[in-house]
Amino acid sequence: MNKYILIDLEWTLFNSQTINEDILPYVLKDMSDFVSGNFAQLAESQEGFAATSPRELVDIFRTWANGEISNSVLKAFSEKFMESNKTLEVKAFLDVSQNLRDWSEIGFTILAISRWPIAFQRLLLRNCDCGDLDKYFNDHYESTKTREGLSRTLKLIGKEYDAEPVEIIYISSSKKDIAIAQGLGLNVKLINRESSFDFAQHPN
Repeated sequence: MNKYILIDLEWTLFNSQTINEDILPYVLKDMSDFVSGNFAQLAESQEGFAATSPRELVDIFRTWANGEISNSVLKAFSEKFMESNKTLEVKAFLDVSQNLRDWSEIGFTILAISRWPIAFQRLLLRNCDCGDLDKYFNDHYESTKTREGLSRTLKLIGKEYDAEPVEIIYISSSKKDIAIAQGLGLNVKLINRESSFDFAQHPN
């Protein structure tokens, strides 16, 4: 019996091209402005703080967009900043977003997976044009888009929830990712986005 629905946010729930080209730069600029205005306070509050200027710290935070921040204090600040960020309006694909409430009411555990940092995933989900979608998600996971990275994350999810692969439905618009999930024994659902967007931009 299926108990878990795991949704690949990129191209499945959101248009990744729009997010990466429009939303993410806007958020990073907002973060840069905040960091520049509070640099002294941030520098004094962190043990082993290495940045010597606002510009250097901004560069460090830009790596956050690729999930590369390892310093726990910096990561915590990134998450706190995302929680307090001004309201955005992010367009979500209706074919998936409209099902979230029904799946939640049925009793599915709904999980999000993306290469975007978890704080950024939650920011997007909370500010969808169709309402707050984050309330339907039980958990969020970061994963690289390599075969090894995705396989490792899928196995981790199964272990954390003590779930057999057949209990998980993996929903994605990437045929490559679908094949990886199938190879691990997960049930899968492929969402076709090829007809709606530039195929060259789609991670197929």
